[in-house]
Amino acid sequence: MNPKELILQVERAIQFGRMDDWKVVIPVRRIGSIGGTPCVNIESVSAGFDWDAGKIFLNTKEELRVIDTDEIKALKDEYKELGWKYSQISGLKRENKKLKERIKELESKNESEN
Repeated sequence: MNPKELILQVERAIQFGRMDDWKVVIPVRRIGSIGGTPCVNIESVSAGFDWDAGKIFLNTKEELRVIDTDEIKALKDEYKELGWKYSQISGLKRENKKLKERIKELESKNESEN
């Protein structure tokens, strides 16, 4: 999109309401959200320079980034591994509790025999 196309689309959108009541935002994806479209506010607009010459940036208050499928897969794999480790730790905690109870039982038995 170039600046002229942006201006034309904004002018078309303005025809549907009072511009003073509107916010300019960028829609984002948020898992599990309900209601209106999740979005982030635009804090400023700036022109690029040097390597970014010829670009207009809509700068948001919150940092946005693209997450690729490899990163998603890595996160899912890590989450799966953490889930497995949590399960193992929970099992060890249960076993430890049983062993502590057994030690107390044996100590009590030993004390009563002496």
